[in-house]
Amino acid sequence: MMTTTAGTGVRALADDFVSRLTDIDPRVATSLGTHPGDDRVPDLSPDGQQAFDDLARSTLDALPAADVADEDDRRCARLLRERLEAHLAESAAGEHLRRMRNIFGPPASVRQLFQMMPTATADDWAVVARRMAKVPESFAGYTASLTEGASRGLLAAPRQVETVAGQLGEWLAGDRGSWFHTFVAAAPADAPAALRADLTAAADAAAGATARLRDHLATVYLPAAEGTPDASAPSGTGSARA
Repeated sequence: MMTTTAGTGVRALADDFVSRLTDIDPRVATSLGTHPGDDRVPDLSPDGQQAFDDLARSTLDALPAADVADEDDRRCARLLRERLEAHLAESAAGEHLRRMRNIFGPPASVRQLFQMMPTATADDWAVVARRMAKVPESFAGYTASLTEGASRGLLAAPRQVETVAGQLGEWLAGDRGSWFHTFVAAAPADAPAALRADLTAAADAAAGATARLRDHLATVYLPAAEGTPDASAPSGTGSARA
């Protein structure tokens, strides 16, 4: 278990939390630039949620039980506790099992990874190819979470489902093929042939996963969600990760 002391210990604990978060969530790592060459994709399965829950609990356990003397540490501890407890409450309610949003939703957060990645060199594009080839893993994990939610009666509203399914369809309908194909088409014209082949294969894999997710939402999930009332979507992909 992590330990901390008064004073700068709380801020050190918060820094350690962020560091450990980047180890389990490539979205955070990529946005902060902490893992150069990172080709991981988010684990959107129930296991991925459990890993974050475990980190949140161990961090809460390490927070001082009483107020500390340092004002900055006191504010840091209060904010960290509020964020982590809110996240765990949302997780306990199973909100991650019906997370369905077209803006900052799980599929969109995967796509956004590529927009944050460096693309200046052939080595950069090789990382893009490796990461894009793993998009099916991430989308399969998301489908597993939605399936688990459906089995518990935790479903998103039909209007949300239709919106996300439509969004995925738009990603597949670009002039040059899918959004993923359009993205890799920006690789330098003088990139090695093997790299361009890898990028095309990765885009094919990502587009196929996108089509499978769209079809699952439209033909399996949407009928099951019929009658679910509209509601405000929970904010963020997790309170502590917002």
